[in-house]
Order: sequence, then structure tokens, then C-alpha cells
Amino acid sequence: MQRITVLCVGKLKEKFYADAAAEYSKRLSRYCKLEIVELPESRLPENPAPAEIRKALSSEAATIRARLDGGTVVAMCIEGQTCSSEALSKRMAAFALEGKSRVTFLIGGSFGLDEALKKEA
Repeated sequence: MQRITVLCVGKLKEKFYADAAAEYSKRLSRYCKLEIVELPESRLPENPAPAEIRKALSSEAATIRARLDGGTVVAMCIEGQTCSSEALSKRMAAFALEGKSRVTFLIGGSFGLDEALKKEA
């Protein structure tokens, strides 16, 4: 059985998102072991400078790396490829066939993910 982890920076603040995550966790429990981990988002001023954003992303990346436990890492980025549910299902099946029993999805905070972390994923 695949072990899927979703590491997300920040919390699901809206109740309907938290409810949806709980529902999908329940639905997926027959097919994989799913864990959703909310990591703290760096605090930034109202209008942060680019250097402040880079520093915050780097700090969040260090927190993410500390939680990675091997396996395949997939960064969920706005500039990434979109994927239908069917395509994602096929990709997950391919991971399983390749012996990749651990898959971690990364979801960044307000300013996304650190560039180096995206390249590693």
C-alpha cells in the first residue's frame, strides 16, 4: 500500500477546505495511507521585499526538507503541469509499479515554494 504525504505550508483556514480534506482522506484510506501535515508559514510584513520573501521561502524549505523521509517528491506549483484526476491516478499507479511506495506532495504558502526545493522535487 502506498504511503502518501501532503506537506503544506500554512493551515487550511476555511472549514469547507478542512471538511473536503477529511472526506478525501476517508475515501482514499482503502487505497493508500494518507497523511496531511500542515507546516507553519513564515511571518512577513504587509509588503515584503523580494529578499524577505526569498529568506522566508528558504526557511520554509528547510522545514519541509526536515519532514521528507525519502521516496518520490512532487512539488505542486502554479507554473507546473496541470493534471486531470485520471492522469494523476495513472501517474500514482506508475509510481507503485516502479516500486515507489512513498510519495510526498508539497504545497507552498502564500509566496509558493523555494526555487531550489522545486528543482529537487
